[in-house]
Amino acid sequence: MSRCTLAMDLAGFSEKESADAVKACLDVSQNKPVEGLAAAVEYVVAQVRGSVRAGVVTEQNVMKAAGELDTPQTATLTAAVKLVDGARKFTKLQSSRRPLCAALVEECDGFDPEKVRKYVLGEYSYGRIDGLARQRCGPCRGKFVRRERMLQTKFIGSAGALAGLGLARAGKPEPIDPASTKAYAVYTSRSKLDSESARLGVLIANGVVKAEEHWKGTITLGRGNSANDSWDNAIVWLRDGKVAKVLVNIKTATEDLSALLDKHYGTQGTKDGSTTTWKLGDGVVVKLVLGSRMSLVISKE
Repeated sequence: MSRCTLAMDLAGFSEKESADAVKACLDVSQNKPVEGLAAAVEYVVAQVRGSVRAGVVTEQNVMKAAGELDTPQTATLTAAVKLVDGARKFTKLQSSRRPLCAALVEECDGFDPEKVRKYVLGEYSYGRIDGLARQRCGPCRGKFVRRERMLQTKFIGSAGALAGLGLARAGKPEPIDPASTKAYAVYTSRSKLDSESARLGVLIANGVVKAEEHWKGTITLGRGNSANDSWDNAIVWLRDGKVAKVLVNIKTATEDLSALLDKHYGTQGTKDGSTTTWKLGDGVVVKLVLGSRMSLVISKE
C-alpha cells in the first residue's frame, strides 16, 4: 500500500522511541493527559529527524541540544521533547495569543497550515500578526477562550518546534544567524529554552524550505506482513517513473542488523561510527545509520 509521506513517516519512531515518547508526554504534562500532545511530540520529532535526514541539521546539533548524557540513538527524542516543552511554555503566555489568533481558521477550532507556515518563516510582521489576530479573534473571542488550552496544543501540532520563532523573526524572512543569540532572544526567553535547544530550533527554521524540497514528491510504502520485525515503512523517491532512492525506517534497532545485512548482501559492510555502508553492483549503495537518522538508505551513485 502506498500513500503520501506524512509526519509520522519522517519521525520514524522505533519501538523503543514509541514507548519513550508516551513517557515523555506524561513528563511534559506533569502526568496530566493532554489531548493532542502525543501528535505534537510526533510532529516535532519529524521536524528534528526530517531535518537531519535532509542534511539541514547535523547529528552534532541534535546531540548538543539533547545534552551530554544522551546517545545518538536517544538524542532525537530528547531534543524534540525539550523543544515541545519550550513550545508549551510559549503558547501559555498571554502575549502568545496574538500569533495563535492570527493563524486560526474561521471555525476557531484549528489553524490554517499556510498561515502557520508564513508565521514561522517570518513572513508576517508584528503589525500583520496583530491585524490578523484582531480580524479573526474579534468575532470568535468567546470560542477561543473556551478552547484555548486545546488550541495551544494544536498550535504546537501545526508549528512544532518553531511556535515561538515567528515572533523572533517577525517581518524578517531571511535566515537567522544561529551564532547571534540576540537575533532570536525572544524565542529563547519566551520558550525558556537553553541555548543549544534554541539554536537547534533556529537551524530547523532556516532549513525548512530546503527540507521541504528534499521530501517533496516522496511516497511511503507500508511494511506489509513481514517475518522480520526490524524494518518499518519505506519512503521512496521517484525519478522519471523509476525508483531513485529508498529510506527504510527502523522498527527495532540492534547491532545485529549489520550482521543480518552482511549475510543478505553476501559481503561485509564498511563501518564508520554509527554508519555501515555496502557498495553493491551497478552503483547501488546501501547505508545503515543507527544514529539520529535511524534508517536504512538505498540509493544509486
